[in-house]
Amino acid sequence: MEATATVEQLETEAQSLSAKVERLRREIAVMKQQLVPQLPIKDSVRVAGHAEFRAALEKVVSENRELLTRLAK
Repeated sequence: MEATATVEQLETEAQSLSAKVERLRREIAVMKQQLVPQLPIKDSVRVAGHAEFRAALEKVVSENRELLTRLAK
């Protein structure tokens, strides 16, 4: 019974993190659309790899990996 609850909790957490990833992707896409056309081409590469975006995505990806690892056990 306890294992089932844990699996359900992990699945819920995984869905929540997936939703966060999608939300961040949409936010990044909107920001790119707003910023990139205003910048020269060479600067658009810097926007695409902007540290804040990358850090936020890496955090969510890391959390997703942890959850998937826990689910696989």
